[in-house]
Amino acid sequence: RRKLADKYQLAPFAFADRATALEDADLDSLTFDGDGSDLRAAIDFASENLAGKNLAAMLLLSDGVQNIGADPIAGALAAGVPVHTVGIGSDTPEKDTWLAEILTNEIAYANTEVPVEAIIRSTGFGGQSAQVALKHGSQTVAVQTVQLPADFAESKVRFEFVPEQTGMQKYELSLTTREGEITARNNSRTFYMNVLKSKLQIAIIAGAPDPEVTFLKHVLGKDENLTVKTYVAVGTNTILGQPLPQNAALEEIDCVI
Repeated sequence: RRKLADKYQLAPFAFADRATALEDADLDSLTFDGDGSDLRAAIDFASENLAGKNLAAMLLLSDGVQNIGADPIAGALAAGVPVHTVGIGSDTPEKDTWLAEILTNEIAYANTEVPVEAIIRSTGFGGQSAQVALKHGSQTVAVQTVQLPADFAESKVRFEFVPEQTGMQKYELSLTTREGEITARNNSRTFYMNVLKSKLQIAIIAGAPDPEVTFLKHVLGKDENLTVKTYVAVGTNTILGQPLPQNAALEEIDCVI
């Protein structure tokens, strides 16, 4: 480190499930209690923090095990500078199981089925079975049994459930903790989903009959998540079809065109 500091200005970072910038004084007080190892997050974080500062290279010290996050090789290529790696730690991976990634929709509709897929990785437990539970608050929505993959391979489990409550909802996926795991902190992950009303109410208001109104209603009506109503004035005091919504009915409308 001293030799490098004589020639370069060093910028240290620490990472686990996420990365942070360090001061030199912090190096002796590092803790190893993160929820996982995300090499890609470390590379991306360093690139972003050192953008425009004439970055010459990165030196990545790690045991090489990534159990959460995106592809670190793609991140290293995108960094645009050499990424030198130094292996540290044991050559034998610790026994562990973890939820590596959750794939789902950020937006869903109430009372409409939505998929959730989890990617599971493990070391030292290949071929054994474990349970994955999907929870919403204190309620267990669904449970599935999955066979744990071989070291550094992956298994996938897919849930399909129907959210009922609207608004921003917090969900959790949890994986059975097995005896002998190095940590249980990476056996659960939370995600958020913005649940909208089952159907959005759209009101199209026009001052006179027009082919564009018919066309717009036809196009929007193809979306099963929308309820479209038109209000077209015919003459001075007449609305074609139904009267304009008032009071509580007006508050139910999500979009007026």
